[in-house]
Amino acid sequence: MITDEAIEAAHKAWREQAAQDGSIFEYSLRAALEAAAPHMLSHEREETRLAHVDAVVNAQTVDRLEKELAATKARVWEEGYGLGYSDHVWSNGHEPRERNPYR
Repeated sequence: MITDEAIEAAHKAWREQAAQDGSIFEYSLRAALEAAAPHMLSHEREETRLAHVDAVVNAQTVDRLEKELAATKARVWEEGYGLGYSDHVWSNGHEPRERNPYR
């Protein structure tokens, strides 16, 4: 669960702070870290889960906004085309053949 390197680094720090040597400290330190590990991993999993939820919500929001923007562009194009169409028919007497590029 916890690497030997992490145990050794923590043990060294503990030894330096306690200014004592011996395997009892290593055993106690290992037991403490092993007991804490599931809680630390649980916290990390929760942080990962929340980051994933944020990413999904952001992707859905972007998708929704892109669809709304495309619909708005199409509506505005049709309104503008409608005005141009009326002017065109009135001045030329025939129907223009335009396709909405946003649909």
